Amino acid sequence: MDTLCLNRTWKFKLDPKNIGLSEHWQVNTLQLEQDSADIQVPCCWEELEQDYEGVAWYSTQVDIEADKAGQICRIAFQAANYRTGVWINGKAVGSHDGGYTPFDFEIQDFLKYGASNQITLRIVSPIITKDIRVDDLGPNDMPHWRGGLTAGIWQAATLEFNQSAWIKHAFYQPKIKDSTFDLDLELHCNETCTQTAVLTINVIDGSGVAAYEEDQTFELQPGSTQLSHTITVKEAKLWSCQSPHLYTAQASISLNGKAIAESTERIGLREFTY
Repeated sequence: MDTLCLNRTWKFKLDPKNIGLSEHWQVNTLQLEQDSADIQVPCCWEELEQDYEGVAWYSTQVDIEADKAGQICRIAFQAANYRTGVWINGKAVGSHDGGYTPFDFEIQDFLKYGASNQITLRIVSPIITKDIRVDDLGPNDMPHWRGGLTAGIWQAATLEFNQSAWIKHAFYQPKIKDSTFDLDLELHCNETCTQTAVLTINVIDGSGVAAYEEDQTFELQPGSTQLSHTITVKEAKLWSCQSPHLYTAQASISLNGKAIAESTERIGLREFTY
């Protein structure tokens, strides 16, 4: 597995009249970058344009090495608010509604290897204070925090290359009574036969000390595989507002001793009831 970080300076252009799609900005790089500004990803676009609600476009160029051909490639966003359309080299790869959850798309068939590639995003922000409609979205049609807008690519973005399998979803559910996390893991594999693989889980506390280490052998099947695992934390430290302690949880999948997929999450022991 190889990860290319997309946290960098992107080109950013407002589209207050919502004309970008009709003028094909996704394929017209010169027009898209005309009158554009620089924006750091991740961040909220309010840092550049206060109180702007509506459509904005992002673009960046990424060089892809020739030896990446034949691998699975996913473009992953930890969050972008609210409606996000993604194009690679002018071709649409998918869209996502939701401002606070991760999403990704497979893009290996859209890439040019050994060359530069154009990544373009069109994002529709939550509409909170303006009396406007964008596409089929109007005021308060999207979930949002009343204290602010939080629009644009406001969490990390990456390109992830895998030989054959990847971790689609990793969810850690804390149970403070037992000092445990219940891990639900979803894997995807493009191989055509079942293989014996190893799931390795490492949990590191805030001071860098190992709080949990374990290997689990399982059968990696073609398509989707669901795994469950219980993590018992040594000398558990709870998360609180006064002491917001977080652990770093690393899950990796290995075939024949070689890591083929990895996932890293920050997790905390905290529960509430209502």
